[in-house]
Amino acid sequence: MTEKIQLKRTFDPINALDIHFRIAEAEFRRLCTTRNVVAVTLNQNRAIEAEFRAKQEEFMKLYGEDAPEAKAILAFHGTPTISNIENILTKNFKDKYIVKCDYGYGHYFTEFPDEALDYAGETNALILCLILPGDPSWESPWGMGRPGRHIECSAMASDILEQSIDIPAGGIDLLHHSHHNNELAQSEACFSNDNWVRYFLHTGNLKIQDYKMSKSLKNFTTIEEALKKHKARQIRLICLLHHWRNDINYSEIEMKKVLNTEKIFDKLFNKVKSILREKPEDFMVDYQPFTVEEKTLLATFRMKKNAVDAAL
Repeated sequence: MTEKIQLKRTFDPINALDIHFRIAEAEFRRLCTTRNVVAVTLNQNRAIEAEFRAKQEEFMKLYGEDAPEAKAILAFHGTPTISNIENILTKNFKDKYIVKCDYGYGHYFTEFPDEALDYAGETNALILCLILPGDPSWESPWGMGRPGRHIECSAMASDILEQSIDIPAGGIDLLHHSHHNNELAQSEACFSNDNWVRYFLHTGNLKIQDYKMSKSLKNFTTIEEALKKHKARQIRLICLLHHWRNDINYSEIEMKKVLNTEKIFDKLFNKVKSILREKPEDFMVDYQPFTVEEKTLLATFRMKKNAVDAAL
């Protein structure tokens, strides 16, 4: 077990997972996180990387007190060579077909044995995406091609976080579309480790006006754009008002609910400030030691905290 909790999380413009990570850092220990921001398809365009690096000062200002940690975002890591991928594939295909590995694609194909046998025969399909003329591609032992999205993420994650990850996290679609299942199967076969991942966190999707946010639908919204309409606290509130596994619908109707909730909290905070300002001495006079119930609650919290720490 390393000194830091290791997490792998996918980038989402409004990410409810950040709330989990802030709590984890505040209550447990520092996190070592990685994020897959730029897909391999885009890595051919160095202008994209240059543009992202040019935003360094802007990111630092937006992160405020968290600015030192934001530097990690600026550390690019890609898979321009096939060395990491070769390590995974060598172990995956040690018996020629991936389904014959000790761990292999069992996670993905357990319920579909017929499909597993058909799929395993098309070894190149497991490794390389079909490419068209002009598409980015690299030489490999299996011909010209590029990494598929599953092997791409497996290679990058294992290169940084090595043979075990505490908490991979991302949208629920990564589970439904078998992305995380594929990563898990590839990496467990590579490392002969049936516990490559300890716990998964899958959040609901972000919807814009009742539709899933997607570039193809042209309803893509960034944090920067959202902050032009709403305060940062209001963006956090819309996450807190939804269960983290449920979809968040970013719409005017939902934001009206957020504004009403914010007003309730503002009234409460202003009332408390007013009482403390008018009679500050009463606050200390009325102070009482913990009751039995409060002591029990505190002890339970400490016990749960230790249990989470031990589980990781």
